[in-house]
Amino acid sequence: MLPVVRLDGTAWFVDLRLRQFRETMNPHNYVDFDTVKGTRFCQQAGVVTCLRCGTSVVVSGSPLDEGVCCVRCGWAVDNGR
Repeated sequence: MLPVVRLDGTAWFVDLRLRQFRETMNPHNYVDFDTVKGTRFCQQAGVVTCLRCGTSVVVSGSPLDEGVCCVRCGWAVDNGR
């Protein structure tokens, strides 16, 4: 089950494997993480990407997310919050 976020008045699936936001009502409409709009969506939704291996994760921005590490390589991920 993919997480869902509401951005710009639309519900989007957060597909970490494909590195895309996919519209829930029309999954063929998507925004890649590495586009200008995708970067803005990532910031709003709390999606961060490991600079070492490229794995993306969703963080909540709570104090518990301080010191988040990549689930693949263990490298510290700066969540920017």
